[in-house]
Amino acid sequence: MITSGLRQLRVLARVMPTWKLLCAIGFFGFAVFCAVVLPFSGLGFPAVITYVGLALLPVLYLIAADRKYKRATGQPRLSFNPVPLGIVVSIALIFGGALAADALEPGRDPDTVMPDLVGMELPAAKNLLRDLDLDIVTRDDTGEDRQVWIEGNWTVTSQTPAAGTLLAELAEAELGVVKTGETPRPATPIADPPTTSSAQIATPTPTPPRNACLLIDTDALTTAHLSPTLEQPLTDPATPINKATYACGNDLSEVAIEITTHAGEADAAAAADYATRPDILTDPYTPFAHATRVPLPTGAKVIATETGVSRISWSHGLYSILLEINSDPVVTGLTSRHPHTTIDRLADAIIDRTEQALANDSW
Repeated sequence: MITSGLRQLRVLARVMPTWKLLCAIGFFGFAVFCAVVLPFSGLGFPAVITYVGLALLPVLYLIAADRKYKRATGQPRLSFNPVPLGIVVSIALIFGGALAADALEPGRDPDTVMPDLVGMELPAAKNLLRDLDLDIVTRDDTGEDRQVWIEGNWTVTSQTPAAGTLLAELAEAELGVVKTGETPRPATPIADPPTTSSAQIATPTPTPPRNACLLIDTDALTTAHLSPTLEQPLTDPATPINKATYACGNDLSEVAIEITTHAGEADAAAAADYATRPDILTDPYTPFAHATRVPLPTGAKVIATETGVSRISWSHGLYSILLEINSDPVVTGLTSRHPHTTIDRLADAIIDRTEQALANDSW
């Protein structure tokens, strides 16, 4: 059988393009090599099934070419054409291997318990839960039902299930979050204060209309090879509990800016300093482990080209500003669309535009 196969290959080598024959043989050799080697790397029997199915494809291709040649030259050939059945078998093996891999994938340890996430930044908490194969739902613990725009600006204040709970077959966890520096709404009702006249009742300061999208330099986005198309501006109005917040980002979620109003300039500066504090470069649960950090008068520029996640924070008067840029990671040896200088210039352009707009109250 092997001798007959080699004889047919020699015939095919004379009648079909060399590159096609070499590609078929090379693909077959690669698939067979993987089928033999991959089980020893820990991928197991499903990998063998998949690569056996892949190895059949070039064999079927050569069989079809051989039958075509014999038909054209009038030589005898099998009355039964094995190619259609072979294709069905190949597809079944390829997809069967993938399904077997999913079925045999080890699940979560039945003794796994829910970790204590309270006090962690939201991105770090989410990473831990993803490692436990849990879906994640977030809830604004102030009761204001706000959306999470920039995850790094939120902290976990409650969790369901509680820390130490046996996860068993649990598929979802809920995290209560507030913006860093805020306080969650008390779990129990607060006693009503003494009755006061309507003149004594404090009302929240009306939230002025603002457009955070005016703070993003779209020309700078284009120069940095990012999408210049912006989404609609978002506003969270001030309440007796929370500060007013404004935000905007581009349509591909590559750039997002968030501006929060504080009671005093010191509070705004403290929020900016916290968002880009030095220890986020040493926290293993953040994408900033190999980032560069350049301090600003308040806050800092943290640029991480290796992961493609950069964060810049600073303050202006009563405002703290948080800018996040998601770029293509820089890979050694490959040409990068977003090197450090490109991200740095983009950050500076948005900082300059924001500072001018805030100073002129033109946003």
